[in-house]
Amino acid sequence: MADPATERRIAECGRALAIACVKAMTVGNAVNLPTMVAGCSRMSGSYLLRSFGLDLSAIPPGHVVLSAKAGEQTSMLLRFCASMLQTLGTNIVGAPASLEEQRNGLKQDFLEAQRTLEPVFGPLMAQYALDNEQMAKAAALATGALIHQVAKRMDPVVGFSYAAYGFTEGARTVPLSLTCGSNAA
Repeated sequence: MADPATERRIAECGRALAIACVKAMTVGNAVNLPTMVAGCSRMSGSYLLRSFGLDLSAIPPGHVVLSAKAGEQTSMLLRFCASMLQTLGTNIVGAPASLEEQRNGLKQDFLEAQRTLEPVFGPLMAQYALDNEQMAKAAALATGALIHQVAKRMDPVVGFSYAAYGFTEGARTVPLSLTCGSNAA
């Protein structure tokens, strides 16, 4: 069981990540909602992948890495996101779309999303003194908060589908090695 101080830091970082994500993903006065939700969840999955301590140095960024642990633990990110949605009063009713359908609706690929978000997520990771697994949880909470925040403009089931896609892709895609306050792989 995690200690209350750590849980509080994860929750506070999650709120800060949601705000940072909106700012980073806004172009002009507009934001592509599916791309924003998927970007935040991709980062969550990416931090989860990094928490495994795998040696990814021989695999080029953007390539898929298959890890049984990723398959097992991605469901944790979905639960954190769903828990946040439930806490905020947003119900997810209905079946999510297929992962392929979700990918086709995005304006950024995984590496573009990482380039956009990691420079603003990394300093928050350091500020809240989180490790990669804790950061994955914080970003999953942020994803749920974003889905709730935009529920009037994007059906929460659709938003959750984009989140599921992002969690899965992030946990199975080699990230860029960026140095901006995080423990990059």
